[in-house]
Amino acid sequence: MTNRYCLIDIGTNNVLLLLAEIDTGEYHIIKRLNRISALAEGMEAGNLSKDGIDRVKNILREYITIAEKYDAEPVLIGTSALREAENRYILEDWLEKEYSIPLRLITGDEEARLNGIANINEFTHENILLFDIGGGSTEFTLITKGEIRDIQSIDLGIRRFHNRFGDEAYQEVGYLRLKLNLITIRIPSGTMLVGIGGTVTSLAAMLQNMTVYNENKVHKYQITKVQLDKLFSEIANTPEDQVLERIAFNPLSKALLMAGGIIVREIIAHFNASNFFVSDRTWQYGVLKEIITGRYVV
Repeated sequence: MTNRYCLIDIGTNNVLLLLAEIDTGEYHIIKRLNRISALAEGMEAGNLSKDGIDRVKNILREYITIAEKYDAEPVLIGTSALREAENRYILEDWLEKEYSIPLRLITGDEEARLNGIANINEFTHENILLFDIGGGSTEFTLITKGEIRDIQSIDLGIRRFHNRFGDEAYQEVGYLRLKLNLITIRIPSGTMLVGIGGTVTSLAAMLQNMTVYNENKVHKYQITKVQLDKLFSEIANTPEDQVLERIAFNPLSKALLMAGGIIVREIIAHFNASNFFVSDRTWQYGVLKEIITGRYVV
């Protein structure tokens, strides 16, 4: 028996599609898409803007049409911004009325756990710390000897950071260090750091001069602190249009890319690491694995 699922991650800044086929306990990826929604741009007093909600609706129309084309079960999951939004009912009601599809929410800790499930067999190092920089939150997952040992989510993400400080957010190093000091996970010496999410995958692609995203070259790519510092300086001195040309596959603004870049730099410094690896396996892959084992019911 074959089943197809269209997993849609409605994030704070991006909406991701992962269309997969599950057959005899294995999954095969059919299609992946990434659209910028800037859902939480202009979010005030716990309410999403009408423009942000409308942008997400347009993306979801496209994604649900794809799910129908492939006869796949759509599974819509919201993260940080939707967890916090008091007016998310607008999107929930629209989905129910137009498509009879529920909007599911997961906690930051659940994101961290699913990241661990997605990546637990991807890296062979004994101790691994995953960090997933999203639009509204950053999740940390400690894996030791192939088992998830600790998880934590903090309210630090590129869109949240930018909303607070604007285009000069990358200069707010003191704020970042205060946030990172909230991390309670203690890692063993020699732990490998692995970054997940649009910022780190974009940095890996830029370092390899990609104009078309190639997940096989991004996944497990190593970035040293020296490379990161050099690239960050290069981005800072490159005009906006040229930055966008280099990451057309994930068109973050220069300001958001720099906000994400400085968060990466501070995470590396916080854990006193000289390098990190990049994972292309988002928590959506964790959901896929949970569907296969029956622990996630669609």
